[in-house]
Amino acid sequence: QEALELALEFAQRAGDRRAEAEVLGLMALLLVWGPMPLSRALAQSERLAARAGGHRKVEAEVLLVQGVLEGMAGRTDEGRELARRGRAILRDLGQALSEAATSHGAGMIEFIAGDYETAERIWRQGFEVLRRMGEKAYLSTSAALVAHALCRQGRYEEAEGFIRASEAAADPGDIASQVTWRSGKALVLARNGRIEEALQLLDDAILLSEPTSYLDTTAETLVIRAEIRMEAGDSPGAAQDLRQAIDLAERKEYAPVVEQARAALELTGS
Repeated sequence: QEALELALEFAQRAGDRRAEAEVLGLMALLLVWGPMPLSRALAQSERLAARAGGHRKVEAEVLLVQGVLEGMAGRTDEGRELARRGRAILRDLGQALSEAATSHGAGMIEFIAGDYETAERIWRQGFEVLRRMGEKAYLSTSAALVAHALCRQGRYEEAEGFIRASEAAADPGDIASQVTWRSGKALVLARNGRIEEALQLLDDAILLSEPTSYLDTTAETLVIRAEIRMEAGDSPGAAQDLRQAIDLAERKEYAPVVEQARAALELTGS
């Protein structure tokens, strides 16, 4: 955060509006992916919106971030409307790549709410646009997200193709993609009775995610590992994962995951 503030100051002093907009956009994204609790992140997003200074693309990015934050707080309708407004601005600006990339956040709002069909539709649309553009950085995440939506609908065979696409496109340093395709593949492997392989993949995913500031991603991955451990009859291991997920999600104020993990913890008998 301090580095970004310094970069913003330099951009403003130099009168570099493009660099200023890029830094403000990164600062907005950190509100979702960083460790800041949702209540503080939403307040900070309002301050970022005030600093946008006529940058319509930044305004759109902040609206998207606010939408995701509202979705993570369990306020789905508010999140949807904010995301819709943000993506509409990008569409008006002719920012096709940015609009496709923001399908990640827009679909996340639906996925958190349990509307897996709508999440799949949004993520697929983004994936197809990115595929036609030949873009890979965002596409690798899009493909992994589509796979998760398909798995939650019981369409595991279809999910496999998207997992392969994500694995092939993901840069080794792209932690979000690397973690998400692994957790998606683990769901498919577990469905096919390959529990040990699934758990190994999830161990790898959590090792990648834990050192980062992605409290939400780590919590979500722990919940998936707990789910598979329960299927394997390892209730104590599942309970341990769920307690850790609850701790991380509470720190982020990620209410739906807290509720999901607590409900699952009751099933472990712990």
